[in-house]
Amino acid sequence: MLSIVQNNCKAFADDTKILSTIDSLNSNYNLQSDIDKVCKWSKEWSTQLNVEKCKVVHIGNKNPEFDYKIDSKTLSKSNVERDLGIYIQSDLKWTTQVKNATAKANKMLGLIRKAFKYPCSETIKLLYCSMVRPHLEYAVSAWCPYTEKDINELERVQRRATKLIPEIRNLDYQERLLRLDLTNLRTRRLRGNLIQMYKLVNNYEQIKFNKGINYSLNTKPGNKRYELRRNSYCLTRERIKKCLPRFNFFTNRVVNGWNKLPEDVVNAKSMNSFKAKLDSWLAKQKEATATAL
Repeated sequence: MLSIVQNNCKAFADDTKILSTIDSLNSNYNLQSDIDKVCKWSKEWSTQLNVEKCKVVHIGNKNPEFDYKIDSKTLSKSNVERDLGIYIQSDLKWTTQVKNATAKANKMLGLIRKAFKYPCSETIKLLYCSMVRPHLEYAVSAWCPYTEKDINELERVQRRATKLIPEIRNLDYQERLLRLDLTNLRTRRLRGNLIQMYKLVNNYEQIKFNKGINYSLNTKPGNKRYELRRNSYCLTRERIKKCLPRFNFFTNRVVNGWNKLPEDVVNAKSMNSFKAKLDSWLAKQKEATATAL
């Protein structure tokens, strides 16, 4: 089926998505043609489409929002759709995803609180890291929040978790994290982004980005490198105006953190080596920040 579709098409189990950039009437017709081809293919193979479950998500402020049809029935438009466990909004904000992630995490945190009358730090930390935090970090490299409201909402779950331990309940949040040997969720998201970028740079994983990864041109003619105090895989941001979702897209938001990494971290020979060196570097950054304060 994927071979008969002109636009980019993704299929997983019983879900199929057709992705298209609509910049003219011609691209609109091409998308409708792809929908017709999929519909025809499904009839030939006796796998009828459920039109009620087929939705259209229009993304972008200048999207013309054309109507699309299956068997003369206009497809309904949706502002939020769930895809592989992630809620994607038409405005590319992550409010719905954050609310669902925090709701699941808080529910699990409530079960833990009710199950233990006398909680100890080791037990609470183990249960939090294995049963609560994964809800807050599931596929977070794909949907990383960028508004302070969403960032704080996620962090509040970890604040509540650390307050379950009576001995440290009245301490400052940063002090509680230090006692439990935990880091804040913002730092963990940065760590996850850097690990993902290492995988892409070293071809452990391959993702077909629309504009690729923007490597910095920091070499002079004759292969003489500028002295920029940056690593050899330096990245650059796209020039973006008035588009926060694109500004905070993975290939852009990871730039500042990646360019700060020392050469020995970026050139680690293996994934485990990179993680160990990255954790050591993040720990040093944390100590430097604490000393400055």
